[in-house]
Amino acid sequence: MEKVSIREYTPVDREIVEQCIFELQEEESARQPEYWQTPEKALDDKYTDYLVKRVSRSSGKLLVAEIDGVVAGYVAVVLEDGKDSSPCVKMKRIGYIPDLVVLRKYQKQGIGKKLLDAAERYIKFQNCEYVSLDVTTGNPAFDFYKKFGYREYSTNLKKKLS
Repeated sequence: MEKVSIREYTPVDREIVEQCIFELQEEESARQPEYWQTPEKALDDKYTDYLVKRVSRSSGKLLVAEIDGVVAGYVAVVLEDGKDSSPCVKMKRIGYIPDLVVLRKYQKQGIGKKLLDAAERYIKFQNCEYVSLDVTTGNPAFDFYKKFGYREYSTNLKKKLS
């Protein structure tokens, strides 16, 4: 495998990051069409702009993985200060990973792990003791995260009201 480097996102990366978003939304909307937008709709609704603003507002980071100058994936990191959390919850300042995506053709090469490691280093550097993320039911990434020490803290249930 070629050398993977992790760096901060720049606007030049937008097109390839949108390709990552497209691939992720393709899978998510196929698995749960009642919940997830189609990839076309997600990009039409400017998900990339939303993500960049969300990361920026929270002093987070948007990082990309590059192989020989080609972006192969990205991870978004958001810092949550806990000011809106319940007084019953101990975890106040935490890092949250809303997205970690590696393009299909680059998967199973250790790139996701490198992105996850970079995200965790940044979160720890920001004096956060915990990191959290969400995985949609049926997403094979669940096993990936468990392999690296993530465990379930809660289960989110949804019901469509008629």
